[in-house]
Formats: sequence, C-alpha cells, structure tokens
Amino acid sequence: MMNQKKSTETITIRLTEIEKNAIVSRARNSRKSITRFVIESAVTGENKPTKEVRAILIRISELTDMVRQLDKSICERELRTPALDDIADQQKEIHSMLQRYVANGGF
Repeated sequence: MMNQKKSTETITIRLTEIEKNAIVSRARNSRKSITRFVIESAVTGENKPTKEVRAILIRISELTDMVRQLDKSICERELRTPALDDIADQQKEIHSMLQRYVANGGF
C-alpha cells in the first residue's frame, strides 16, 4: 500500500461535468473517497476502464476517424456531404451511451 503519511499537497484540475460525475460515481461504487479513488487510479493503475467504457472509447475513435476523413474531403473538394448527418447521429448515440452509463453508476 502507499505511504500513510499525512497528505499536505493539493492538485486542482478542470474537467467536464460528465467526467466529474463519472469520477464521483466510480469512487462511490468502489466505496472510496474521491481523493483515494483518484490517487489509486493514477498512482497504482487500479480502476481500469470497464468493457462499456472501452466500447465507448472505440466508438469515439471511429467517429474521430470519420471526422478527419470528412474534413479532408471537404477541404479538397470544397463541398458538404451527407456524411455530416451520419456523424451527428453517431455523436448523439455516444452522448446517450455516456449518459446512460453514468446514470447507472458506471465509469
């Protein structure tokens, strides 16, 4: 286990509301304080992403690739394509997945 000396240092971070809710939820689910959860996650590598989180990250990666391809196409041809609607739909799907997962105590 980590050194049990009194903690005297602080770190301030900026994060989105979804990220904050995810950290709070996962800390609560693991029956740890937010501080202990974050330290253990960062220092020991514990609290690895679940299958659901990995699936969401894969979808985000796929969407990012689509956006890059579309951006390249638009820049080269100076036109707009129907693929933008597909990207918007996928973004909404990912957002809904994240909301459901966080609401169910995930992350």
